[in-house]
Amino acid sequence: MELPDPNLSNIRQTLDLARSAINQQQPEDAMELLRIVRDDVERAGGSFAAEHRLLLADAYAAKGNPVADSLFEEALELIGNLEPRRPDLELRANDHFAGHLVRFGSRSAARERYEMAKRVAVQERLGEEATARIQLKLVPIALETDHDDIGLENFATFKRAASQGHFTSQVQLAAWHQFCGQTDASQQGLRFARNKAVVPEAYFRHILESVRDLSA
Repeated sequence: MELPDPNLSNIRQTLDLARSAINQQQPEDAMELLRIVRDDVERAGGSFAAEHRLLLADAYAAKGNPVADSLFEEALELIGNLEPRRPDLELRANDHFAGHLVRFGSRSAARERYEMAKRVAVQERLGEEATARIQLKLVPIALETDHDDIGLENFATFKRAASQGHFTSQVQLAAWHQFCGQTDASQQGLRFARNKAVVPEAYFRHILESVRDLSA
């Protein structure tokens, strides 16, 4: 039986640590980890090199550095050339790039990346939860495009209510569609039947809990 390469195991562990550091808002620590393992990653190539570049882009994005734009583009190119494909990395890269673009006010470009991430999730059957998570990120972009200030305020309140109840993305999406009058969960424009009044958090919590109970 062929034993696993201990160096590859070390790369995997270091990349996971770097990702954890980014998630904990410690981009400098992540960048140092990525620097330490860079030579080994270059020798290993393949998905390790692609993920290394993606994590580097994530670290720069966490620092608010526009250099992240080119790093995300490089990561997407590396990921796109992988054989076999890595849809999980494709989704992650497009999702994170979109989030970075949103922070810099590039709504149109961010929407394209989120749509790409959603397409990957659907076509590669990465799960309804992954698809719903991306769809929720498209909601505020649509509201901003519509210049719907009340809708944005309501969505922010909705997300606060959702964060306190550990609701899945699927439940959140269904609840938001219900609030908007989109009970068929279609994408026929968020203006349709949208409430024009500011809604209290308790109201959203009630909708979320009702949807969760029905899906249980």
